[in-house]
Amino acid sequence: MFCTKCGNRMDEGAKFCGSCGTPRNELGVGQPQCDLVADQSAPVQTYAAPMPAPVAAAKPSNKRKTVVAVALIAVVAAIVFLFANRSGSSNSRLIKSTSYNADGTISSWIEYTYEGNTRKGYYHQSGNQSLYSEAQLDKNDRIIEETQFLSYHEDGTPWYTANTKNEYDNMGRVVRQQNTRIYDHDVSTSEYLYTYDSDGQRISDTSYWDGEIIARTLYEYEYEYGTNGKPIASVGYDDSGIVSQRATYNSDGQIVRRTYYTREGLVRQEIVTEYNDNGRTARSTLYQNREIFYTTVSEYNADNQIQKTMRFDETGNILNWEEHEYSR
Repeated sequence: MFCTKCGNRMDEGAKFCGSCGTPRNELGVGQPQCDLVADQSAPVQTYAAPMPAPVAAAKPSNKRKTVVAVALIAVVAAIVFLFANRSGSSNSRLIKSTSYNADGTISSWIEYTYEGNTRKGYYHQSGNQSLYSEAQLDKNDRIIEETQFLSYHEDGTPWYTANTKNEYDNMGRVVRQQNTRIYDHDVSTSEYLYTYDSDGQRISDTSYWDGEIIARTLYEYEYEYGTNGKPIASVGYDDSGIVSQRATYNSDGQIVRRTYYTREGLVRQEIVTEYNDNGRTARSTLYQNREIFYTTVSEYNADNQIQKTMRFDETGNILNWEEHEYSR
């Protein structure tokens, strides 16, 4: 299954996209999955859409815990997705991302300012600043800790705040994420743990809410390797030992085609990815029932930073796009 937000693969059984936090539509949150594009260093807006105001401060039931945990993590994980995977030789930083509708009108934008390793984000929609965030970055501009101020009392004091802390492995992947949400005076916490195999596939994820484990998923893969020692094909199994996906790789060990199967062995979805000369995702297309469902095209600047991301429907009509500006 695939993420409509950032294009990252969502493994079978995942409750949300591990890169940007988009929840599974089986939970009734978000859009149908499609694993489209997204290069791993693509700038992702802190708030891709206005955040809904919390409807209740009461501690959620077990069923609601999973849904709420997924929704709350989406915004923060999107930022991790960008800042945990920066590339290029330039020291320039993202200072503005603008989202456009299909007709070319601006839907929203976010501006960033920096003071040393502190980054502040100001989200605007319809010309009004509505949300604010403040993050502490490491030397690679990955988010170590961030606080988002998502809703306010009439007197201007925060009513709904979200704090996130991240830990990374030596490959720059998130291995632990701790979240604290404060609705006025009600506090809830969530935590996510991830492990990976030597080829970068996530092999387990564990989710907690208020210290209680609510989900744990294990994955298993078999690989075929080329003479250069890099994978050329892989088969993924769900926790019942049934084949859930197959993938083929290019000579650089990047996945160029991934096919997902139903438990009955039928092709469910397929994603085809093309890369540019610098190894960055240039085009990614999702097929459902053998037909194009969604395509994303990315353009990069001279520093190999993503400059524009365009999304197209099955007929080639543009749906929306984002443009990104960097400091010099």
